Amino acid sequence: MPRLPKEVGNKIRVAFIEAGAKERVDIYMKAKLHVGSLLLATILSKISDTYEVRCIVTDIAQPDKRTWKWLSKIDVACFTVLTPNFGPTLDFIRKLRSVNPNVIVIVGGFEPSGNPTRSLQRPEIDYVGIGEGERTIPEFIQALQNGKVHKVNGLAFLDINGKPHFNPPRKRLTSAELNNLPFEDYNLLFDPKKQRTTATVQWSRGCRNR
Repeated sequence: MPRLPKEVGNKIRVAFIEAGAKERVDIYMKAKLHVGSLLLATILSKISDTYEVRCIVTDIAQPDKRTWKWLSKIDVACFTVLTPNFGPTLDFIRKLRSVNPNVIVIVGGFEPSGNPTRSLQRPEIDYVGIGEGERTIPEFIQALQNGKVHKVNGLAFLDINGKPHFNPPRKRLTSAELNNLPFEDYNLLFDPKKQRTTATVQWSRGCRNR
């Protein structure tokens, strides 16, 4: 059943997290930083000053004590998940819940989108975002405040009877919408030692042969 924050103050703290895979088994895991998490963090940060947003990519930097202190106070954690880092993501969520039991967890990316039921079966996960998240995540964060998660397209969760519930699918972004997406704000990325030496550019989206 969907869970809402018990108390939400003026600031809503949202973390976008990528837990690194133990082995880099495919081309998608070769890069230390993907577009998804930081782009979604950037989009949400531009919507309202009431959102306190950070992006954590463990392949770049593991959270330090100060960051874990911040994580212990966040309202929502958004995880980008590919199949190779599904296990490490669950490990991270369990550690996060040990310091922040009430945090709301949503996962998205290739793995949850391709097999949402698998993610919903995990007790660590509250919600699954299916497909592109640029519109889903902002609407989801707002819906947590007004209790209207059932109206967020592209969202899945367990209903009151513990059965998977799927909201209507979300339409893919148009070419015009993709062109209007902002550049990633690297100031949101946790990288205290400035270990990031590259930037990610999204040239196209989706399978061109589909």
